[in-house]
This record gives sequence, C-alpha cells and structure tokens, in this order.
Amino acid sequence: MKNNPTSPYRRNLIQQIINKINAKSYLEIGLGSGEVFKGVDCAEKYGVDPQYGNFEYDKGAKCTIKPTHQMTSDEFFKQNKKTFDVIFIDGMHEAEYTERDINNSISCLNEGGYIICHDMNPLTKESQIVPRIQNYWHGDVWKAWVNIRQSNPNISMCVIPVDCGLGIIQKGSQKLLDIKGLDTTYENLEKHREEWLNLISLEDFLNKNELRRHILREEIDTKILVVVFGCLSRSLNITYKNHIEKIFSILDVNSINYSTCYINNKVTEIDGVKVSDDFKNKIQPDYFLEFSQYFIDSQILKYHPNYKTLYFRKPPASGRDYVEVFGRSPFRNSFIETSCSEFMDSKKDHFTHCLAFCSDHWFEKDFQLNWLKSNSLIVSDQNPAQGYTNGFYFGNINDVSKLMNSFYSLRQTATLDYEHIIKTNAEQNSIKVKEEHYRFLKIRANGEHAYQKSPRLFPKISHILNDYHKKTR
Repeated sequence: MKNNPTSPYRRNLIQQIINKINAKSYLEIGLGSGEVFKGVDCAEKYGVDPQYGNFEYDKGAKCTIKPTHQMTSDEFFKQNKKTFDVIFIDGMHEAEYTERDINNSISCLNEGGYIICHDMNPLTKESQIVPRIQNYWHGDVWKAWVNIRQSNPNISMCVIPVDCGLGIIQKGSQKLLDIKGLDTTYENLEKHREEWLNLISLEDFLNKNELRRHILREEIDTKILVVVFGCLSRSLNITYKNHIEKIFSILDVNSINYSTCYINNKVTEIDGVKVSDDFKNKIQPDYFLEFSQYFIDSQILKYHPNYKTLYFRKPPASGRDYVEVFGRSPFRNSFIETSCSEFMDSKKDHFTHCLAFCSDHWFEKDFQLNWLKSNSLIVSDQNPAQGYTNGFYFGNINDVSKLMNSFYSLRQTATLDYEHIIKTNAEQNSIKVKEEHYRFLKIRANGEHAYQKSPRLFPKISHILNDYHKKTR
C-alpha cells in the first residue's frame, strides 16, 4: 500500500482525534508553514520550531504562526514539565532526530492520548534520501519508526497510508517487529512495507478506534449533494486538485456521506484558448449533465429575446451597460445554475444538504464542517456587489435550489447585476443567508486568475496566489 501524497488528512485526522478524546492539550513538533497548527482547535496548543518564516526549499511559503517555543525539540523536551493529550511530530526529517522526538513524546503523553507522525510512508527512494536532494522530501524518518517497532513493546503503532504516511502511536502493547537482520534500506522497505510499517487503511483505523461514533450527530444524519458547475473544460484540470484538498478530503476524512454531480456548459474555446474534455479523465461523478453552449444560447433567445435591451442596469442610471460589458455570460450562468436547481429538486428526497460551486474556483481554505449546524445558507463575502456573491452556495438542499433557480424569472429579477438576482431570490423565498469569509481565485483557461485588475476585489484575494502558484508551478 502506497499513499495519497497531496491530501491534507493530517490536520483533519488530528482534529477528529482531539474531538473523540475531548483533548485539552496539543503539542506540535515542527510547524512548517503553520497550516496544521493554525487549523487545529484545542484548548491548549503548543508549537515547537527553531525557525519562523524561514524556508530554504519551499520557496514562497511563509509561516504565519510563530511557535510558542522557538527552539529545537531537544531543547524543548529537556525543559518541558507538561504532559499532552495529542502530539503531532513533523520536525527534522532525519531518523536520528525523529526517534528522539518519538521517545520524548511517549514520555509526556497522557493516558488515552495519541501521537501522530508525518512522512512515515515515503513514496520514492529519492524522496527519503538524506541529505535532501530534491524539493519533495519525506526524509528517512521511517527508519526511526522501524527501530522503535523493534524495541518498545509498551506502545501500539500503525501507519495509515494517506498524506505521505500518518504514523499513529498509543500507549498499550505490541509484538516486537523482527526484520530478521535485514538492513533498513529503501529496497527492503519496498519488499516489506506493510509488515515493517504495520500499514492499516484509513477506513479500518477509523472503525477500529471508534472515531466514527464521535462524529457529530448532525454529520451522521447528513447527506450532501456536491454540485460542481460551469464550463468544466475551462480550468477544472487545474482547480480539481484544490477541490480535492479543500472540499472532498474534508468530507472523506470526517466520514460525511455525499455524492457528486458535475454539470457542464460544453465549449471548445473560452478566454481565447481552445479547450478539451480532458477533465473527464480526473473526475468520477455519481451524476453528470452536459449542455452545449449552442443549446444554452438558443434557450436565452427563446425565453429572453430582448436580453440586450430589457435586462440589468443601464445608463443613465448606471455608468455602464451591464449586458454590453458581459454579453450573454450572466444569462448562461443563470441557465446553468437553474439546471443545477432542477437537478437538486429531482434528488431532494435523497439528500439533506447541497454544496454547489463553480468549477473555476481555487479556494483559500478548507470547507468548514461547522456550517452543517447553521440554519443559514452559506455564501462567500468576496464580491457581494449589489446582492450576494454568486458561485458558492451551501445549505439545506431546498434552500440552495430556490436560491439558484433564476433563469425563467430573469425578466422580473435581472434589474441590477447578477449578485442582486441571488439576493432577490433569497428575499422572495425567505431564505436566511450568511456571508462567510470564504474566498477563492477564479482561474481562466490560460491558468491566469480573474480580478487581478480590480482595485476593489483583488486585495481581498491576492493572498491566495501563494498557494495557487506553489501547487501549480
């Protein structure tokens, strides 16, 4: 069993463990970019790292969280008097240091606590060579894991083969590993990976540790229909990895029941770039709908023949003619969103919630599970214009369906801009909407992002560029 190298399971699994055991104290060894430490919610959090915002290999990455203890882990453990419920080890990626970190962590782990170790299942020989020879690097920390499995019978150890290998340690007992005199080389690891690391699937680990029983009741009763819509050929090949990281892996690791539907406005050219259906090699949806742009335009002309003159804001009330600037795009958007709505209506007996978002989006952060408890429909606060930001909606499936259903009523609602249509639908259907700080880049077919020339909007989202460039270049 190898593993998925890109999904952020570590943060989600750590949080799930914290929730399960009602952990009060969390220690992190090696903060890196600070994303895990920042994202973990625990009453007491302690971070240990000798460096702050200094990355020799991860160019462009900056740690936004200052360690509570800016020192080496050896220095920390030498003076530490505290004990901890959950400890995450992702420090020096060399076996000698990691073995000390693990042994020191065991000494200050509370009964019933967990230690989580990152990078225990290296993907390639090159990625585990010490000293480091490439940017993508696990180090040889797996050797520390094998050494401890051979020497400490008073703990239990297993590795979940996701996110480069998440090693899990608890106090308990284990049969000592016997590697029969073999050297700890990568070639031998390849031959004995499952035995040496004691690999266990994520599913089996969750069931074995009864983590599923500690999921919130609201989450157990939830089934989400995830609808991804738009001109999928435009940039889904690029944004898909972000959707996996920020949306789907969050649902997966938290055992949320969901199905996917992709709804495509089929085009062969957009943004001046010829595009193809290559995105279909990436997705495996439960449902798939597709409309040619020719058909969509025919529906615009059928239901809104005077779209150029009778819709949206125009001079002299406005400084510019909205339709003259955006053409048929808002009408096409309305048709696709209404198609999403109609599909939701056909499935509303099978789902409690719907998450609908545009395929062009590159999100800044993880989908928030606490939204499941909200009585409001969630939209982004990114670009409300004269209404509500369009292109991201989460809530009760009936509410999301009503909010997105606009095409056949445009003559009455399309008076200002597209965002105002969303607000009008919410008011007419008595839908309570909450605007959340959940922002995104909109990626064009050429890989560039929209809004970079907008002095009002770009400052709100420019910070997302570091993540986008780091993961696409």
